[in-house]
Amino acid sequence: MTGGSDAVEHAGRARRVRFCDRKRGGVRHGRPCGSCLAWWSRVLQPVPHASTKAGLVLSYLIYLGRFDINCGVRLIRTNLSEADVAPVKEELAQAVFDHIPVGVGSMGIIPTAAGDLEEALEMGIDWSLREGYAWPEDKEHCEEYGRMLQADPRKVSSRAKKRGLPQLGTLGAGNHYAEIQVVDEIHDERAARQMGLEYVGQVVVMLHSGSRGLGHQVATDALTTMDKAMGRDQIETNDRQLACARIDSQEGRDYLAGMAAAANYAWVNRSAMTFLVRQAFAKVFGSTPDDLDMHVVYDVSLPQQHRPPRLTQPWYAWVGKPCASCHRGGGTSSGKVGQPDKAAKPPPFSCSFP
Repeated sequence: MTGGSDAVEHAGRARRVRFCDRKRGGVRHGRPCGSCLAWWSRVLQPVPHASTKAGLVLSYLIYLGRFDINCGVRLIRTNLSEADVAPVKEELAQAVFDHIPVGVGSMGIIPTAAGDLEEALEMGIDWSLREGYAWPEDKEHCEEYGRMLQADPRKVSSRAKKRGLPQLGTLGAGNHYAEIQVVDEIHDERAARQMGLEYVGQVVVMLHSGSRGLGHQVATDALTTMDKAMGRDQIETNDRQLACARIDSQEGRDYLAGMAAAANYAWVNRSAMTFLVRQAFAKVFGSTPDDLDMHVVYDVSLPQQHRPPRLTQPWYAWVGKPCASCHRGGGTSSGKVGQPDKAAKPPPFSCSFP
């Protein structure tokens, strides 16, 4: 609770503070895990082109949140049952392990040149489609359709690009995972059928990873930049990891563009791992990914203020009044089909993951 109060104290008029399913002890990067904060920003000194309401000049802030930009989960279904997998489960697990590099500093097997990385940062999953690492329907099940149009690779430092270049298609370490799972219970048969999850015992694959070293470096670079901006604009916080900048400042605009590029990298990364998982299953079962019905069910960010820090619609949302800024850490987005910031076929429920 202390972390939540610290975060909203610097945002001005906090209208909502919520702790979602992922709430647990501890504060990471200035905010509690599983928190969702929304506010109207503090009134600061006037700035050019600021929006006005009731005679007040509002300078909206963008807060640096957590560091694994667009860290998220992707669920891939199959038409296999637990009984189908049981005789080869060790072989299958080894095949997945052999195909997807894991661990800190792991190197990917997806051939990527510097020019490819620039395009991937700009295009997101559309780059994966062009290169043959994704299916056309995959993007329909990703938030933002797997691409943030605000992305500008020029706002990603050379250091970040150097870290990200060899890591496409890698899982990483920490709490990231690639799991072969089994449907244990079905609570809503209609919703389950819509997602292609049709019976208890059906085998699925879940991938949990993000933007790897590239995203971490984008956030690290922004921390330094925002520190300077806070000094210039006389913004104070109790926690350095609550670093922020005005959303209409050069620092704010640069951060959003770089954050979006890192988010695109994460979608490319999960798409590359999906390609590798499909190849592993096809090899073990002597079939094709299409015949195994290995379609993406959903790909959702575990929104950090980014989705950056984990940003899910991303980092800020316009709600019809002068800028409500919404930062979510570990609480996955929810919404109705048809909302502009959601995939065309999102899961019909609100979800959060441990």
